[in-house]
Amino acid sequence: MTFWDSGGDRLKREYEIFRFLLDEYRLRYRLHETYPRRHDPDMVALYQPDGRWCAVGRLISSEEIAMETDELYYAIEIPFDPARIPEMIMYEYCALSSEMDPKQWLMLVIDEHVKIDVYRSLMNEGYEWLRDSSGKQSASLQEGTVYRDVSIPSRHEIRSENVPVQIAEMKKLYQPRRNIPNDEVFCFWRQAVFMKDYKDSYHFRGTFMNIHPVYRMMTDSQLRGYFSWRTELMENGQLSDNTPVSFLKLYVYELLHLLHSNACDTFAQLCAIEEMYSGNDRLFMLELRRWINDFVIYYDLNEMIPMRFETVDMTNWKILDDTARDPESHDEAELQKAIGMIAAREISRSAFLRENLADVMAVLAKAWRMYCREYRKQGRSFLEAEVCSVVNEPYRMFSSAVFYENEKHADTTVMINEQNIYSCENGRWTKKSYVLRSEWSKLISETDRLLRIATRYGRHIKQRTGLTFDPETIKEAIREYLKEKKEASKPVVNIDMDILTSIRDDAALTRDSLLVEEDIEEETEEELFAVPEEEQYEEEFDDTLFTKEEKILLKALLEGKDPRSLETLKNVSLSLLCDEINEKLMDEIGDTVIEFDGDDPVLIEDYIEDIREMIKEAGK
Repeated sequence: MTFWDSGGDRLKREYEIFRFLLDEYRLRYRLHETYPRRHDPDMVALYQPDGRWCAVGRLISSEEIAMETDELYYAIEIPFDPARIPEMIMYEYCALSSEMDPKQWLMLVIDEHVKIDVYRSLMNEGYEWLRDSSGKQSASLQEGTVYRDVSIPSRHEIRSENVPVQIAEMKKLYQPRRNIPNDEVFCFWRQAVFMKDYKDSYHFRGTFMNIHPVYRMMTDSQLRGYFSWRTELMENGQLSDNTPVSFLKLYVYELLHLLHSNACDTFAQLCAIEEMYSGNDRLFMLELRRWINDFVIYYDLNEMIPMRFETVDMTNWKILDDTARDPESHDEAELQKAIGMIAAREISRSAFLRENLADVMAVLAKAWRMYCREYRKQGRSFLEAEVCSVVNEPYRMFSSAVFYENEKHADTTVMINEQNIYSCENGRWTKKSYVLRSEWSKLISETDRLLRIATRYGRHIKQRTGLTFDPETIKEAIREYLKEKKEASKPVVNIDMDILTSIRDDAALTRDSLLVEEDIEEETEEELFAVPEEEQYEEEFDDTLFTKEEKILLKALLEGKDPRSLETLKNVSLSLLCDEINEKLMDEIGDTVIEFDGDDPVLIEDYIEDIREMIKEAGK
């Protein structure tokens, strides 16, 4: 049974550890890899150039390690000091070798409790013992109870393997320099560019599995197998059902570098792979989807954005962001439209704001610019401080992929929606998200409250608690707006200059006869344009606001009585009655005043005194 037949997420994870340990071991000691049994692709052997075997990895059954469960495991068998083998098999992760000579070989079982550092240490210890031993080794595969000699390639045979020249030259390009960040990825990119047009037709019988597959991790046979698979894929454009996910992932790495076509065509290829792949690697599919999304942004494929993201028009958000940096950067109409976008919910809930929308938007725009100027002086952004929670984090394009940026990306900003705003500045990517704060709702409510006072509209609403902004700025914006509005409403007077002198003379003749000194009063500019404070005005209440049933319901709730016990309300829908009261008081209070606790209507505690006062004013 092969790995692909065995299935299971556990076995898959253990296989990745199995391959990681073997690949690391092979690279550290410059070993060669072979598949000694053609009928068993899950068995791999590592050997030195002189022919001595250093490790055998394979899929084993639970019976081989005397476990009662009917499961499969991966195991690595290594040469080991015979004197220490009896000691080591006392540990649960070690067992006697069942494939090689158990007197000189130790089996390391890969399971969910594996400790990579321990396995790595034991494999290194086994290699050191092999190197320091006399050179004699029992390298034989066991079949039942009979040992059979294994044909180990000689040094001459290793050198005479049929490795294409271009593959051999490509392997020489892997020369990472010490202390240079990302140099291994750079070496991969060099190799990928060198091999982008290479074709092969090799019948590969083995397997290759790696979390981050790159050329340097592959044997000559695996490299030829990959390039042959890639040749077939590029020629017929179809993925076979048994496509090795590591081959596919390596090919995707090449596509991300635009090695085989331009950005538009490569995008189409990536989408086709996403659609065709039917493997069971869900993690790879999640990675692939994220890489394709990054590909669209990285290569400026703006026309493809709607195919990958839920998009919205971000023009208004950009205006708000611009004015937070430069309050004068957009005209009044643009700014009001942008503010209206984020204030729509609050405005829709207030009859006063809806009825006086032009005045409200003009005041909000003035207040917005004033706040932006104030916060800029403090080195802060009003948008980020009071309006939106802005999450701005470093972002790595093609995260978890092997990707080398050959040229630094140009500065750019891609605004897709409030949750996906990507920016690149000096080669560094960030991702920004906007989430409206509760402070913004409070600012709209405070504007509502102060405008009602300034225009003597209905009943005043309460100021919300916990304000983090200064309400005086809103008052100043209201004063300025009302002054401008008053000036604009004055009629235009066209004066005939020819008769101006006679008008003055006529006025002078009649002035003394019409006025006495004590009747003359002068109004100052401050008095003309001042916005009254809240306490300057007596509140008026229309005693016809509530119906008889509504008054009875409110009084019952104030006194803690059950409205259903009252004769007047027995045949009345309390739900509809409460909705009508809430709707009427939305203009006065600016909020819902009655809620339902199950089936029982309850007055919201914050507004009890307001209701009590209103009932008193309206008459009993």
